[in-house]
Amino acid sequence: MSWVLNSQRTEKSAIVKVVPGFNKLLGTSIDDSAARLSHVYSVYVLLIFAVVVSTSQFVGNPIHCLIPLLDIKDSSYQKYIENLCWVANTYYVSFNEGEFPVDKIERSAKHITYYQWVPLLLVIQMFLFKLPNVIWVLLHAYGGLSLSGLVKSVAEINEIDPKDRENVISNLGSQIDRWLEVQKLYKRNSCINAISAISRYFVCLCNKRNGTFLTGLYLFTKLVYAGSVIGQFFVLNAFMATNYTMYGYEVLNSLLSKRPWRDSPRFPTVTFCDFEIRQLQNVQTFTVQCVLPANLFNEKVFIFMWFWLSLVTLVSVFSLLKWLYISTYKPSNLRYVKKYRTIVGKFPLRTERRLFKRFVHQYLRDDGVFVLRMLARNTTDIVIALLIDNLWQNYVGQQKRQLKNGSWSKNETNQLASD
Repeated sequence: MSWVLNSQRTEKSAIVKVVPGFNKLLGTSIDDSAARLSHVYSVYVLLIFAVVVSTSQFVGNPIHCLIPLLDIKDSSYQKYIENLCWVANTYYVSFNEGEFPVDKIERSAKHITYYQWVPLLLVIQMFLFKLPNVIWVLLHAYGGLSLSGLVKSVAEINEIDPKDRENVISNLGSQIDRWLEVQKLYKRNSCINAISAISRYFVCLCNKRNGTFLTGLYLFTKLVYAGSVIGQFFVLNAFMATNYTMYGYEVLNSLLSKRPWRDSPRFPTVTFCDFEIRQLQNVQTFTVQCVLPANLFNEKVFIFMWFWLSLVTLVSVFSLLKWLYISTYKPSNLRYVKKYRTIVGKFPLRTERRLFKRFVHQYLRDDGVFVLRMLARNTTDIVIALLIDNLWQNYVGQQKRQLKNGSWSKNETNQLASD
């Protein structure tokens, strides 16, 4: 049986080595589903679209022009004209317009300048989706804790022998306890006390000594996630020189009214191209009609992207508001820890309530509870409940040692005695 397990692990590691960047693209498990929707699944979707669009542009012929009126029989001339029109841009004039524009300035105002750059735009969007995760992964280590290492250890607890599970949880508890102890304030004055009071309510200050660094940093990345996806609507508006923000509504309105699917002015398939040919001292200007097959696919891509961006926007904004509530409403931390204490059947007694609040607000603080929330996403509730119980025992032990030094009040002494 062990031979089978070892062979399976070997095959899994071999697969990972074949695709070394796969795990990097997936990111770590130190975030939530809303974040992964942006920096994992959105990147996958855009990567697929970028490959398909690039293939259609560089492998096939992205433009075909009608040139029978020029009396050109050599195919090399036709290829030259098509390449020139592809590079120099084309312009769109609807067949419903009464007169074809004659003025060059009027024609240039109708130029379509984006279809050649669609693959590059998709790559830029991938970067914008991935950027918040890169910020979080690079900066969270400055909080003094290897959060990804803890997550990996917690995720493997369910696979180890139950006899060793208690020792692993105890080691994790000791590691978190040492981290919490190191992050405490050792010097106090009026300025530090003022900063500490402000940080207690404004976690965005990212103060390590006041236990708000990880929470504030994660809240900042949530803001970047929401800002990144909303900003992409403005990027697309500028890129296509049209009101892309309303594009999805127009498509829905057309579908609901059961109107036939017509050529979109945003992604026209039939366009016109002006070019000049010099023959000695004579410069002749020609206008040809061209078809852009790539725009058939581009149109469907950007319709899908509008709905995808709308979905990611809603999820990102909701996640931002959720974490803003969790981070600023302090009783939520108390309820969260109390829930796991209840799972193992250790209800806080009436005499322990004040001590339990000190445990959550002064020992764990915002960053400690945040770490527990991240760990809970990668393991079972029982494991987190046992880990919190281990931290509680460590905390009570510390307070009892302080009790021997006579630094506790009579009321606090009674709380520890009852425990």
